[in-house]
Amino acid sequence: MTTYGSLFSGVGGFDLGCDAAGWDCAWQVEYDARCRAVLARHWPDVDRYDDVRTVNGHDLTPVDVITYGFPCQDLSVAGKRAGLDGERSGLFFEAIRIIREMREATDGTYPRVAVAENVVGLLSADGGDAMGRCLDALAEVGAVGIEWRVLDAQWFGVPQRRRRVFIVAQFNPRTLSRGPVFPEPESVRGDLAAQRTPGQGIAGSLTSGLGSGGPDSAHALAGWLTPDTHTHTLPRVVGTLSPGAHPGGANGQDAYTGHLVPTWHQP
Repeated sequence: MTTYGSLFSGVGGFDLGCDAAGWDCAWQVEYDARCRAVLARHWPDVDRYDDVRTVNGHDLTPVDVITYGFPCQDLSVAGKRAGLDGERSGLFFEAIRIIREMREATDGTYPRVAVAENVVGLLSADGGDAMGRCLDALAEVGAVGIEWRVLDAQWFGVPQRRRRVFIVAQFNPRTLSRGPVFPEPESVRGDLAAQRTPGQGIAGSLTSGLGSGGPDSAHALAGWLTPDTHTHTLPRVVGTLSPGAHPGGANGQDAYTGHLVPTWHQP
């Protein structure tokens, strides 16, 4: 059975989805005492910790998947936009530390996958650098394939427009998905490919490493990175997501899929 651990668990939104997929929760980390009370009621037999800053990945039960919906306050367009250097959204790097420590403790076996979630403001925070910093950090702790996408709740039957960025990082080259991780949703926007006008292709030039953002910071161009053939690691993502640099989707509400999927060569 696939196992998972949940950082920044909240009241268990990620956890419910993982359970629905048939996965088994090994542990949860949540700072808010009221949220922990909710978690304890629904996951009474799960190990639970209260502060991501004091949790050590060497000591956690190794899991196949780590989920982390890290705090959005410093990334949201409604906030002061301190970005990843902010006290709360900067906790992203604690998740990265825990991933690195677990990989060290298991000789690179676990986690196999890490799944992040945040507001679309991530794509424009830090002057467009924040997303690149996230992808760099994942590559530096051993990710061999990274895919991101903006998903909207209305695409999944919820009568509400609620867009969030999801980032899936894979660490095992032997189980690396060769196709897109995210399915193309049945959505109110219809067929994006059919609506796109000439010149709005999603490949773009990746000479700087990462595609540019759309006019409302909800877009990300697809990108491909090839790892070093000797070290088998992804190169650093040096580009930025620059709002306004690309015309974006057909109706200003669409998000392109982003891929950082290496061409893997066995040693």
